[in-house]
Amino acid sequence: MSKGTMRKRGQSWALKFDLPPDDSGKRRTRYRTFKGTKGEAEKELRRLLGEVDEGLDVDAGKLTVAAYLESWLEGHGPTVSAATRERYEALIRRHIVPSLGGVKLAKVTGLRLSAFYGEKIRDGLGAVTVRHVDRVMHMAFRDAVKGRLIPFNPVEHAKAPKIETRKRQPLTDDEYMAILGAAEGTHLKAPLVTILGTGLRRGELLALTWRNVDVEAGVLRVVQAIEETRAHGLRIKGPKTAAGRRRVDLPGFVVEVLRDHRHQQRQEHLAFGIGWTPDTLVFGDPLGRIWSPGAFTKAITRLAAGVGVKFSPHAGRHEHFSRLMAEGCNPRVAQLRAGHSSVATTLNIYSHASDALQKEAASQMDSAFEKIQAAGGKSGGKMQNHDNENIEKF
Repeated sequence: MSKGTMRKRGQSWALKFDLPPDDSGKRRTRYRTFKGTKGEAEKELRRLLGEVDEGLDVDAGKLTVAAYLESWLEGHGPTVSAATRERYEALIRRHIVPSLGGVKLAKVTGLRLSAFYGEKIRDGLGAVTVRHVDRVMHMAFRDAVKGRLIPFNPVEHAKAPKIETRKRQPLTDDEYMAILGAAEGTHLKAPLVTILGTGLRRGELLALTWRNVDVEAGVLRVVQAIEETRAHGLRIKGPKTAAGRRRVDLPGFVVEVLRDHRHQQRQEHLAFGIGWTPDTLVFGDPLGRIWSPGAFTKAITRLAAGVGVKFSPHAGRHEHFSRLMAEGCNPRVAQLRAGHSSVATTLNIYSHASDALQKEAASQMDSAFEKIQAAGGKSGGKMQNHDNENIEKF
């Protein structure tokens, strides 16, 4: 058990205590000045000694939220993608540091965080964004607990705003065909049809090369994605998760469009005097360069708006899997096709499309029951109805 001493110094108390020796065996002593009564000073010394015995970093009491989050970002940055790091950094810089940056890390409480979230909501920040702030705070403070800087995670005791989940309505058949009709004869037709027919993520779609698209076999393979950040601009990286690296079989209507697109792209490259190889991007710009995800989204959104439909590349992915699930696709197959890490993710996202699966399950149970009845009839068995008075009560 750690030991310490205290002595009166004017109107305050000088507290002295030792930390465990450093790696070289050198003694480490810490000093604190405390204002208050003798009993309060003794209580503070016991608290400090308790933290030392628990292995907590008593020097962390001086660390502010801003200073900690800066160091946390530096350490956490290499473990996430550049785009994810930039999102974390923006949330910290815009929302957390202005309100909590000057607060001592050890002084942050769940009550204080709940008040902070409420203040952000009153200031007009959306509940979804506040939830993102909450997630970043939870990760950062969790790591502070692991680093023995604080004894517990105050975010676990905070009340973040609830997010009202709104069911995303799929396109009507008329809207679906209107968008496809608007894309006819434009450079947006092939990527639009491919999204609707495969459900690829935007970054995956724009990173496709012909090496990974086998038009003849009707298969494509997702092995990379486009990422756009301030630090690195446009670059190609691996998929979001291991499950993102996958095979996707192509519907016939997508194969037909891709075959025509490949022929037209070869002709265009020949006209521009640039080469065409298996490593050429399937959906690059006319010069074969990477198509900015932001510019691609604007082009698709503008195209759909022209026919009065609200639509985006991500909505196209959602449309694909909503229709697949509604048609009775096995959730496990949909999960593999979507590149989700678990089938639970797929079912949670597309739960609105499960009505058709429920109806199919009920119909299948009817069929099973009919077979049981038929077999029972052949052996002389049948379902009996009994009057209530003949039912033994327990």
